[in-house]
Amino acid sequence: MARRMRELVTAICATAALALTVLTAHLPAQGRGGRGGGAGEVGVPTEQQWSGNAETQRRVAAAMKVAGSDLAPQAKMFCTATGPLRMAVARQRAGLPPMPNVVVEPTRVFDNMWWIGMTSQNVWAITTSEGIILLDTMNSADEARDVIVAGMKKAGLDPAQIKYIVIGHGHPGQSDHTGGALYLQKTYGARVVMSPIDSKIVLPAQRPDRPLAVPDIDAVHGQKLTLGDTTITLVHTPGHTPGTMGTIVPVKLRGASHTVIVLAATQMPTRESLLQFERVFKEFAKPMKVEASLNMHANGVQDDLMFLEAIRTSPGGRHPYLYGPERFSRWMDIMIECGRARLAALGIDAPAQSSSARPVVSEAQFEAWQTELSNWGRWGSDDELGTLNLITPAKRRAALALAKEGVTVSLSANLFTEKASDVPCPAEWAMTSATPTGATDRVAFPCIHGAASTHIDSLAHTFFRGRMWNGYDTSALVTTAAGAQKNSVLPMKGGIVTRGVLYDIARLKGVPYLAPGDRIFVEDLEAWEKQAGVKAGPGDALVLRWGRYGRRAKLGPDDGAAGLDNSVLPWLKQRDIALIVWETAGYSPQPPGDLPRNAVHNFVQAILGIHVLDRADLEALSQAAASRKRWEFLLTVNPLALPNATGSPVNPIAMF
Repeated sequence: MARRMRELVTAICATAALALTVLTAHLPAQGRGGRGGGAGEVGVPTEQQWSGNAETQRRVAAAMKVAGSDLAPQAKMFCTATGPLRMAVARQRAGLPPMPNVVVEPTRVFDNMWWIGMTSQNVWAITTSEGIILLDTMNSADEARDVIVAGMKKAGLDPAQIKYIVIGHGHPGQSDHTGGALYLQKTYGARVVMSPIDSKIVLPAQRPDRPLAVPDIDAVHGQKLTLGDTTITLVHTPGHTPGTMGTIVPVKLRGASHTVIVLAATQMPTRESLLQFERVFKEFAKPMKVEASLNMHANGVQDDLMFLEAIRTSPGGRHPYLYGPERFSRWMDIMIECGRARLAALGIDAPAQSSSARPVVSEAQFEAWQTELSNWGRWGSDDELGTLNLITPAKRRAALALAKEGVTVSLSANLFTEKASDVPCPAEWAMTSATPTGATDRVAFPCIHGAASTHIDSLAHTFFRGRMWNGYDTSALVTTAAGAQKNSVLPMKGGIVTRGVLYDIARLKGVPYLAPGDRIFVEDLEAWEKQAGVKAGPGDALVLRWGRYGRRAKLGPDDGAAGLDNSVLPWLKQRDIALIVWETAGYSPQPPGDLPRNAVHNFVQAILGIHVLDRADLEALSQAAASRKRWEFLLTVNPLALPNATGSPVNPIAMF
């Protein structure tokens, strides 16, 4: 590796030109940037599927229309059966010998951002007023030392100033991108940031000769990481790996401000991954006026080696990476349209637009509904039950008739006692004694309304302008000293027994789980009613599944969520729903200009008087209901008798 460092690439222009020729020659059959895939892989259509699918070709034509003349080359490159190949794979598929993997001259692409690496792989060094943020670490400790550190020193950067290392993704049994992190972590004390989704699958499968760093910080979607005068934004772009993360970076060019996105990979092999890319583009990249895409493999999505040579030889000339916000916005639209074309070729239905593109409820409308839809006073001025009043003795007797088999299913998640990115305040459990005659333990809930346990909220949990359910003054009736003197958990001491109706929206959409940020609309709820042949009405519990716990089991912790759109509020009022059972309280990430994440959660409790049962695990219920084709059942919920409390852990039971 030390010898490689002395090998400057004297023929880089010729090499880059050759790479461009290879890419062009292999447009009909190429893998996507950041991977060595090809036709026949999971998520990659064959050439016959690609060329023979009418919807695919319609999508390609739409992409070319968006491209116009100025982006036509990029669209032709991306709109193929597999998308653009990185250079090494392009040459392999062309039957050409491997390109020499040599060190490339470190290049200052922006005032505060350096490209450092080899012809096969690279890192990005972001300079700030308080140190350096490094994106990726190449393959090994040797490359970290002989390429990254040596390249930084040659560029005049001090590797001891590396404060954070953000790893874009990792592969089990491989070390590209991740292999140099441990060396840099140990040598310079840099803190490693990586998605727990990938680290969970990469660390157990690491190579003995290339040990990997244990991340110091979990990377989550939408996370801001600030060092000195620079704040970068991490975005989840799954596809190449389940936990692939992109990074949005503010940069300077000759003193002028711009924004770029570093995409660790651009695969969109599933409906969910395409929707997440679309969400990232619409909710982050476009509002932040991103103008350029950077990557970790030279010549994967663009002719990086030629770009770098142009910057080195003409540093004051036209910048090859910067498209400008309008042009780059079209480039993002092209990527999405081409991704839809690939899904169509695979027979996967990609929706015309994600829910993030739908209009949002305005603050003015939301405020008007607080008066127009209010149930305050409906059951008297001293009421504390809200819509639970709709569960009459007759309603309970009718619900009991649904328990035909006597088969029970718990809707409770197992208690979380360890901190995670989506469980910031876990429950506490400890054995306090264990003797030959018995044992005792201790359980505590520091945050009863958090993600640690399945729980029910009392109507003293949320307020509007100092008022809670039924118009009670919270300043007088809810205090830290006395707790909730109205609307506490205690009015539910008799338990809740009613008809539960499962709205399995993930099953409706034909997916195991929805994506974070997916909004569930009235038409989704009513489409489910038509498909399942059930309908929630007065006094019923609406049990809403989007697949949160199934997604967590497969992909790991993530604070993103799907949920009811704010426009559903009038529908909930009209239906007279008595109880809402759901997995998460709101959808996240949210589209620009939207109401707060918990808007529905807060409104239904404080204004409509609907109790909310939060953090229910509905995976077993979904399977039990589907196996019977029965989506209604007897539901029982028994809160603890906690005077003055605003919430209680529960173990809801569905009985078929």
